[in-house]
Amino acid sequence: MTNFPLRSKTNSLPYRVGIEGQLSSDLFIYAKYGTAAKDGAINLGSGQLTPVSKEKVATAEVGAKAWFFDRKLRVNVAAFSSDYTDLQISQLVGVSVALANAPKARINGAEIEIEARPAEPLRLTFNAGYLDPKFREFINTPTTADFSGVPTDLRGNQLPNVPKWSISAGATYTGPAIGGVVPELSAQYLWRDRVYFDEFNTIANSQKPIGTLDLFASLKPEAKGPWRLYGFVRNVTNKTVIAGSTGYAGILGAMRAFSYAPPRQFGVGLSLAF
Repeated sequence: MTNFPLRSKTNSLPYRVGIEGQLSSDLFIYAKYGTAAKDGAINLGSGQLTPVSKEKVATAEVGAKAWFFDRKLRVNVAAFSSDYTDLQISQLVGVSVALANAPKARINGAEIEIEARPAEPLRLTFNAGYLDPKFREFINTPTTADFSGVPTDLRGNQLPNVPKWSISAGATYTGPAIGGVVPELSAQYLWRDRVYFDEFNTIANSQKPIGTLDLFASLKPEAKGPWRLYGFVRNVTNKTVIAGSTGYAGILGAMRAFSYAPPRQFGVGLSLAF
């Protein structure tokens, strides 16, 4: 495109510093601080005349990795805080979806990852994460069918598309070889807290807390071989999961169209390595 009147010029110098220590053969600790940036942008698709500013984030994190019981149990823990300046978000403005900057936002979080091998053929995992994702400064006006929305202070609201809690647990069993073929069975469960799809934290525009279960099975040669036969069932209980939403113009009643994660799925496959 030539002779276009709008310009968006950004530059940044991200960096990361850290310190780490191997306190013993079974304990590793670390701390780090870093910055990152997302370039400013011009939303040509909606005819937006004002470029959005560059998004900047600074993150501090501390954590540790520890092994127990002859390394049959591994535990990783971490805590972090990310401060955003001019967070870029999409919002419905009048009759089009536009980009905007939320002046200040913060995500504080902590997570734990556990992996256990109580017996040689069995591997167990458990992960849990907590996030406190909030706007610290942001005023926006909701779009309504009659354009009667008023500016709303969204300070303290949960950031869109970020759940507060997420928990997963899994188990994998690798059986003894039968006729030169090794069977493997695994299950994975994932639970996620409520997710809002807009900055106003509208219950009707969110996915309630929900959990899904996936199952897998495979056969592979005992000696390293080129093939692997596998099967799976995803979303075993056939839960309806909203993955996101898209806003439409206020002249259509400020409606939204929801996209959904796949329902229960079955599959089998054969992989070959050359």
